[in-house]
Amino acid sequence: MIDYIHQRLIRWAEWESYGRRIVGIGFSPNPLLNFAGGSPSTVEKDPIFEEDSYNTALAITHLPTILKDVVTEHYQKPGMPEQKWRKLRLSKATFYRRLDHAHTRLASLIDDIETKNRSVDRSLNIK
Repeated sequence: MIDYIHQRLIRWAEWESYGRRIVGIGFSPNPLLNFAGGSPSTVEKDPIFEEDSYNTALAITHLPTILKDVVTEHYQKPGMPEQKWRKLRLSKATFYRRLDHAHTRLASLIDDIETKNRSVDRSLNIK
């Protein structure tokens, strides 16, 4: 598991759970945050657009379905880990192997997306 991708996916799941909006602080509808004892960020964010989460969502759309399903199940669905891999009809080892593979692919995809965004920003002279 790649830690910064894991953290980014937690933020993405929170963003998605709020209908792609981050508003206020308090109880999170994200089951992973609640199960893990985490809490939403107290950093004030634009309630309509959160660029990191948007880029993460875009990268997830480029994953193969077998990896996208594992990411969605792990970060967005409630339940114990065993329920998650059984729901997808996978062994524990296969579930986590696919999750690790998804992290690796997402790191590359997100880097590509953000490099492209920086290039567009430079061409438009946006700082």
